[in-house]
Amino acid sequence: MPEQIDSNASGFPPQVKICGLTTVEEALACAELGADAIGLVFYPPSPRFVDDSQAQAICRALPGSVWSVGVFVNQEAAAMLRRVEVCGLRALQLHGQDPPELVRELHQHGVLVIKTLFAAGRTDEAGVELTKVAPANGAALTSAGSEFRTQVLKAK
Repeated sequence: MPEQIDSNASGFPPQVKICGLTTVEEALACAELGADAIGLVFYPPSPRFVDDSQAQAICRALPGSVWSVGVFVNQEAAAMLRRVEVCGLRALQLHGQDPPELVRELHQHGVLVIKTLFAAGRTDEAGVELTKVAPANGAALTSAGSEFRTQVLKAK
């Protein structure tokens, strides 16, 4: 029988974020089922794209225990920070080829940053940089829905 893994070994229990929500009803259902966070996609080509008014309504309806995360692809800091203010986002997930300077700028504004890393052999410098500064700046990492191989980072 394999050894059981302590899911709280790192000191942090696993967190669940449900992404791609477009309605208040979906967000409230996720919250009721125990989601820790919901993701709102601000990438116009996505079929799950939300505009500012949709995002604002969803963020306002969420209980305080559930974080709203804006998901962005290759956006400027000013545009993302504006949506933090207008929509009430509590964190940003960067899903593009984002330079480390962007991550630092967002953090200087007090924004929690989640950086998506690509496990299929493709990495970007911001993701590698985040792994170096994550303990100090509250950044988190995600692997875009697939197994993340840490040896990709160790090679950097």
